[in-house]
Amino acid sequence: KQKLGYLCITCHFIDDKWKLKKRIIRFALVETPHDGKNMLSAMVKALQDWNIEHKLFSIALDNASVNDSFMSSLKENLVERKLLPSNGDLFHSRCAAHILNLIVQDGLSAISGATHKIRESVRYVGASQARKQRFKEMIRQVGLPKMKWPFLDVPHRWNATYDMLTSALPYKRAFKALAREEPNYKHLPSDNEWGMARKLCSMLIVFHKATLTVSGSKYPTSNLWFHEIWEVKKLLDTEILNSHPNIVSMAYEMIHKFEKYWKLSFLQICIPVILDSRFKLTFLEYRLK
Repeated sequence: KQKLGYLCITCHFIDDKWKLKKRIIRFALVETPHDGKNMLSAMVKALQDWNIEHKLFSIALDNASVNDSFMSSLKENLVERKLLPSNGDLFHSRCAAHILNLIVQDGLSAISGATHKIRESVRYVGASQARKQRFKEMIRQVGLPKMKWPFLDVPHRWNATYDMLTSALPYKRAFKALAREEPNYKHLPSDNEWGMARKLCSMLIVFHKATLTVSGSKYPTSNLWFHEIWEVKKLLDTEILNSHPNIVSMAYEMIHKFEKYWKLSFLQICIPVILDSRFKLTFLEYRLK
């Protein structure tokens, strides 16, 4: 609520006992404007304070445009001083969880009608104690068992939308009964829209699993990212042949975003697989063919 901009820098490293460690090394207010120049200044100060400029391998950030200019300047600075391996080709890593979020958000925009109606339905039944009680009566009336109450999502977080849909879908008959009894309830999804929401959940479970895997902090994740994004690719290649035009439209939007970030990140995605003794280069050649 303060509208202040903070920079948090987390350092991942391996200690003398080969244990993976994670430490926040800087949490500081950043001067406005939050452009590449001020971001660079804050980062360089942190690196110099900790004397780790010569120990860097890569930095992972989300995909905000300001981060591209900031990283370009930092990379140039370090390459000129011969402080980065491989001329910094692997230096800028884009956050895997954020890439998944962007892919899903583009897909959700293609079928926003169904998710909007379900969101408004959940908001309606939770707006007051009287409405909650009325909805509970509908649940009993249609004979549904006791389940997790449907909860509202945060629209810009796709995994919250996924959780909202999975919690609301079992109450389809209760929402239909409510629409017959309550003239003020105007957002009942059609049978087709309920079907789209169910199909969407079956797709998003792949993204949900991938997000959980690459968000781990107790184990290395860079060697797992290729396998998770490959499952996403297989899913999208299948859904683009779907008979439902809205699902196809959603898959196309997702594929477009997928290809954009694959071109930007394929080195960082593939090289850890080569270094993983369970897979190595032959596995990668097999997959990419």
